[in-house]
Amino acid sequence: MRFDLHLRSQVRDQFQAIASDMQSWQAQPRIREDEVERLQGALSALQQVHRNSA
Repeated sequence: MRFDLHLRSQVRDQFQAIASDMQSWQAQPRIREDEVERLQGALSALQQVHRNSA
C-alpha cells in the first residue's frame, strides 16, 4: 500500500510538470512576427509569378 501511494504521488507530480510545460507552450506564438512578414512577402511574390504566367 505504501508503494502505491508513493508511485501515485510521483506520477501526479510528473503530470503536473508536464501540464505546466504545455501551458507555457500555448503562451508562445508559433511563428514570430518577422517570420510572418517574410512568409507574406514570399507568398505575395508567388502570387505575382502565378498571375504573370497565366
